[in-house]
Amino acid sequence: MAASCFANTTRKRDFVFKILLFFLYASVEVSGKGKRTYQMIYEEIAHLSPCIRRMNATHQIGCSSDFNGNTGVLHLIEEDADIDWLNVNGSYSPYIAFFSAADMFTRSNIEKLLATKKISGILVDHSNRTRNDIIDDESFRYSSDRSCPNDNFGLYNGTDLGSCSSVTWNLNGTGSNFEVDFGVPVLALTSESEVEFIRECYYNHNHPDDTEAEYPLCAMELKDFMHGVKDTPTCMWRTQRTSNLEISSYCDPIGDNNVWGFAKNSDNSSSYKSVILAASPLDATSLFYSLFPRVGAESVVTSFVPLLAAAEAIGKISKKEKDSWEHDVMFALFNTESYDYSGSSRMVYDMMRGYFPTSKETIKKEEKEKKKRLPQMNVTDISYVLELRQLGLSNGTYYAHVDPISQADEGTKKKTDDLIKILQEVGPVEVNTVPADIPLPPASFQQFLKTGINIPGVVLTDHEREYNNRFYNSRYDFPYDLGIDKDNKTEVLYLAKKLNKVAETVAKTLVSLAGGDESSVKTDVTTVNDLLFCFLVNANCSLFRSLQQKADVHISPIAIDLYPGVWQSDTQGSILTTRLLAYFLGEKTAMNETDKDDCSQPDDSEVYTYHYAIGPEMNPDKGICIKSTVHITAAVSPAFIDDEHTKPDWASTQYSTWTESQWSPSPFRIRVFLVPSPKQEWVIFSLGLSIALVSFPIVYFINARADVLFRTDSSY
Repeated sequence: MAASCFANTTRKRDFVFKILLFFLYASVEVSGKGKRTYQMIYEEIAHLSPCIRRMNATHQIGCSSDFNGNTGVLHLIEEDADIDWLNVNGSYSPYIAFFSAADMFTRSNIEKLLATKKISGILVDHSNRTRNDIIDDESFRYSSDRSCPNDNFGLYNGTDLGSCSSVTWNLNGTGSNFEVDFGVPVLALTSESEVEFIRECYYNHNHPDDTEAEYPLCAMELKDFMHGVKDTPTCMWRTQRTSNLEISSYCDPIGDNNVWGFAKNSDNSSSYKSVILAASPLDATSLFYSLFPRVGAESVVTSFVPLLAAAEAIGKISKKEKDSWEHDVMFALFNTESYDYSGSSRMVYDMMRGYFPTSKETIKKEEKEKKKRLPQMNVTDISYVLELRQLGLSNGTYYAHVDPISQADEGTKKKTDDLIKILQEVGPVEVNTVPADIPLPPASFQQFLKTGINIPGVVLTDHEREYNNRFYNSRYDFPYDLGIDKDNKTEVLYLAKKLNKVAETVAKTLVSLAGGDESSVKTDVTTVNDLLFCFLVNANCSLFRSLQQKADVHISPIAIDLYPGVWQSDTQGSILTTRLLAYFLGEKTAMNETDKDDCSQPDDSEVYTYHYAIGPEMNPDKGICIKSTVHITAAVSPAFIDDEHTKPDWASTQYSTWTESQWSPSPFRIRVFLVPSPKQEWVIFSLGLSIALVSFPIVYFINARADVLFRTDSSY
């Protein structure tokens, strides 16, 4: 009887508990709509691009929120008066400043806002409406890079030619991306509909007329938390500590891979002792991470596309003819160049210590295993340098820049003059020289000259002095400024025709310098058009798909992000460019998909790389095996080398020390909500507290009297 009574009491308690759970669930879920309570309070903003934190040897730069995010009342900034109003009249601090007008998001305006101590976050309108507006305004110029990019680690640092004393290359550079620690989260918005929603929220609740708006106010929460702090030495030291009580990584070196290969496609070691280096940068950056549309259209894509097209033209020359050349041609695409020449400085460093392309330890291992390998190469093996930089905004004339310091050597000057003469004579484009006192523009070539070895060379650009690119390394360096605004190959054809002429001039110059016959060298405008379309508009293009191992590989239907990322995280940019260069320079053998395992590197050779690709016909039965001397090497600063011969120097003043902070495990987030008045908040809080206090004795009484209240004796 007692057991039965106890069971009945337990069932009653379970029933009450289930009723309580039901009401609790009902308070979280809205019947019929399936919305949670927080979804009724917050509106999530999905399309965003964050400013992230980076560090160098002495500073932390960029943006980060507090661990739990930053909140504030929304304030729209469209003109100078909006900043002044916030400073003088704004009493609902802290604020989230929303820069709606493109020309208002400047370093000086940001510094004014931060000086008010009323700002907890910043939003930037990067929707289609804004992008179209700034393209139509020819007077608008904006760059988040320095006025003299990479100057502190360039050839002229500390000389009369440095610090833009001769030429301010990036005339409107603000330095925001490399000098400013905002101290608050900064995020760009890319969706027109979400931008419009935020604007409506502001005008419906916050916009001041004659007096300041009243509650409820439109407010926002921004979350963009970064673990890295202070500077690279501090952050890397913390990262290398081991502890079970905290996260083990706070930051990583910024880096990627350099892509390079030889035109002769030969294992003849003598061919690498006299090399013509044809180079271009491969990476781009901006204040905001993973921005769309992708950045780097003029600063990077118009640099390496002509180089790749020239590689294709030279790759079509017969092996017999190339073997007769006096020099080989080495194509190199340097990565992480936006961050103080990390890629080129690493290649030069490895060459000078006898580690390029292979480390001494690997050489010993390969010799022991009797493997064939590429011979070691030094900077002294480079006979000429021809580097391409920013070629998309030319009016038909291009400029050959030379280094005035090395030109003091008569032998170097004569060879440089010969190179310029060939450039001017062999191609279909007009190439002008620049005054002798103008230094080289920011270019990878500077790192080779820093060794003290006088190498004859030219940097070919579309500008004589200041950049034609008004948006260098900024969020506006996208295809629209080049006239490309539709998902259609015909939209890039006019630019392809212009760059194809540059590519042909480069190809013929390289062949002539190498000792070959340039008269029959011809570039393909279709290839240039395809490259521009794939890199600027849609990576899910036929050219990129033909380089995959399978036809059904997923490729994102937007352009590739050319930001280098962190070291040892492969990026699409370097992967696809490696395959492209190998395809253009290598030997191609027909092979179907079932036999693709035969397209592999022999055990006794490290000279060639092998890639199986489905091929241009997209037919698994007609794939190709690509054999080439195209390789990748580290594009991370020498300051981070850690081996038995070299220890890292995180505080280096000779090499780049840029690191990127580790992100919070939770995603970047923006939420919009309405905040009530403090009085209403206190009323709600007090009411909730009162209910909680009253409920405690009620629950205690019910629990203490449960055996009576829920008695199931048969006499009742």
